[in-house]
Formats: sequence, structure tokens, C-alpha cells
Amino acid sequence: MEHHGPMAPRCRAVLPWSRIVDLDVRSTQWAWMASSVMEGMTAFGPGEFGRRACSVRALVRDPYEDWSARYTHHKHSYAYGDIGLLGGLFAQAAEAKAAHRLGDPHWLDAAVTRVTAAGSISGVIEELGV
Repeated sequence: MEHHGPMAPRCRAVLPWSRIVDLDVRSTQWAWMASSVMEGMTAFGPGEFGRRACSVRALVRDPYEDWSARYTHHKHSYAYGDIGLLGGLFAQAAEAKAAHRLGDPHWLDAAVTRVTAAGSISGVIEELGV
């Protein structure tokens, strides 16, 4: 997984998929919820707000440490249910030692298509293989 800085053509860091023990994705429903203005608005609703609200977080090994990278929110909104499904997919992929599959655009497209159609992450990792 590559971590790029804002407007940077080169990646800031490369995290090998094999180091990932646990993986979580955080997102907001609307792009404005991830703004610096919303940093202190945690009582507004479920989830995090502010610049760290849209991020990928991981527990990595060798050495064990927390890792995170922020990403830019799309202009369209996300339903809270979809955010939950995406987080579940990331967590299940890491648990199945298949986090590397999240870097495969074809596999990820198939996984998201199945999750969207079923409205559930149940069995998606097993069906698509690791």
C-alpha cells in the first residue's frame, strides 16, 4: 500500500501488505465532515470528523506499530451502511491474511460488486479466494 502526501507525485512510504495484521478504513458520509473545521465536532453524529476521518488505519508487525494514512473524500456522499460494509470488507480481508488482495483492482472491483449486490460481506472473501 502506498502512502502519498498531498499533491506529491512520489509516495511518502510503502507498506508491504504482508506486514498488515489488522486493517480498518474510516470515512464520512459527506466530504465537508472531513474538513479541518469539523475537527472538534465528534458529538455531531456517528464516526469521526475532521482531517483524520477519512483514513486507512492498520496494525502492522515487525515491529508492531499503528499506521495510518489519510485519503481525500469523493465529492459524492456515502451511506453509513456502505461505510460499514467497506470497513467490514477491509477487516475480513486482513483477518483472512488477504489484505494484499485489496491492492488488486480487479479483485477489489469484484468484491465491492458482490458486497453491493448482497448488502453483506458474508462469504465474499471465501468466494473470491485469497
